[in-house]
Amino acid sequence: MIEEVKNYIESIKKDTRKYAAIEAVANTEGGRVLVSGLKKDLIDTIDNIATNYKDISHVELVALSAKLSAKLSLLRSIELSKKNKELASEALEEAMKNTD
Repeated sequence: MIEEVKNYIESIKKDTRKYAAIEAVANTEGGRVLVSGLKKDLIDTIDNIATNYKDISHVELVALSAKLSAKLSLLRSIELSKKNKELASEALEEAMKNTD
C-alpha cells in the first residue's frame, strides 16, 4: 500500500513537471506563434473539409480528419497546460496531506 502511494505521488510530480514545461513553452513568443499557426491550420482544414467534402475521396476525408484531430490534440495540450498543472499540483497536495 505504501509503495502504491509513493508511486502515485511520483506520477503526479511527473505530470506536474510535464505540464509546467508545456506551459513554459506556451508562454514564450515561439509558443504563441505555434498556437497561432495551429489555429490557422485548424481553420484552413475545417474550411477545406466544409468546402470540398462532396468532391474529395473517403481516404482524403479521413486524412483531413486525422490532421484535424492531431492539431486539436496539440492545441488542447498547450492551451490547457496551465490548468492541468494547477490540477496536478492540487492533487499532489491532497496526496501528500493524506500520507501524513
